[in-house]
Amino acid sequence: MVTNLPAEAKAQWKRVMEAKTPEQKLEELRKFYSLIPKHKGTKNLVRSVRTQMARLREEIEEKKKKKAGTYLSPWTIPRSGDVRTVIISNDYLTLNEFLDATLGIQEKYMLWKLLPTHYNKILNDIEIEFIVAPPLSIQESIDNRIVGLFPSADYIIAIGRDGESLAEIRTKLLEYGIELVKKPVKISIVKTPSGGIRISNVDPKIAETIRNQLRNYRIYNAIVSIEGEVSVELFEDLFLGIKKFYKGGYFIWKENQLIDIEENVTTPVSNIGTLLVNKIGLIRVYPVRDFKQKIERPIILKRGDRVIDLAEKIHSSLKENLRYALVKRGDNVIKVSGSFQLEDLDIVSLRAR
Repeated sequence: MVTNLPAEAKAQWKRVMEAKTPEQKLEELRKFYSLIPKHKGTKNLVRSVRTQMARLREEIEEKKKKKAGTYLSPWTIPRSGDVRTVIISNDYLTLNEFLDATLGIQEKYMLWKLLPTHYNKILNDIEIEFIVAPPLSIQESIDNRIVGLFPSADYIIAIGRDGESLAEIRTKLLEYGIELVKKPVKISIVKTPSGGIRISNVDPKIAETIRNQLRNYRIYNAIVSIEGEVSVELFEDLFLGIKKFYKGGYFIWKENQLIDIEENVTTPVSNIGTLLVNKIGLIRVYPVRDFKQKIERPIILKRGDRVIDLAEKIHSSLKENLRYALVKRGDNVIKVSGSFQLEDLDIVSLRAR
């Protein structure tokens, strides 16, 4: 929890939020950093700001290299596949075994030790984009890069030999204010020209306190959305970037299997696709013209999506002209409307006008 942050520092944080370019943001962060009182109550904020500044300096340096010639940072990875997962650990052996089990081509990652290994593989009918990071705790600059991969990931898998190694990984992530959880707590603040501060999905008892917090940072008009339960203290930590929650979990790696330490469920490495579908909250739906047709790769939807969402994903005109659908679930075939909720592994024949 941040304590005794002066009004001048709070006003400066608004300028940080309004910065348009990495160069501007770095300059505004430097000013903000100089205004933070250095004491026990602000140590996490100090660490967070230093990490942000280090990342911005690297980004600016990479941008200069791009201008000088063709350059693509190995840490800047264009998204591909159905889902992206980042694999982290704190030792080489565990990561090498994971790469062997999922990829099996050593030449692909012989020089990976200080850089991420990136590859795609289809498992359980879902194309997984794997980013296997170097081990944590090699050096601070690499750790900064590793946690910088997290925002783009759909799920983060932390693997270790035992509970002790996983506890070390958790401790390292907590140094960055990062927690891997089933359901991340998130806030979104969109400034508006008028209308005051409107807050959704929060206990009315603390809503006014949060409004006062934002006014202290000179934010007077905004739409605030909150996912998950927040206290006043947690809201400020999220607002300042001191705490970050990502969807992910901790797994013991043993004999090419992932053991979920929270749920005590064992998953063979060959079944990672299904694990990610369940953890992220996705479903695999197989569209066909008729049920005699050969089933191809599925369309990936969110859990809770309906037949109409499948139609829209295929083509907007199909959504507009949808009459009904036939859904094969197990051995049963049922006729349904567009509002019918789909489940994982459903086979669907859409019928349009």
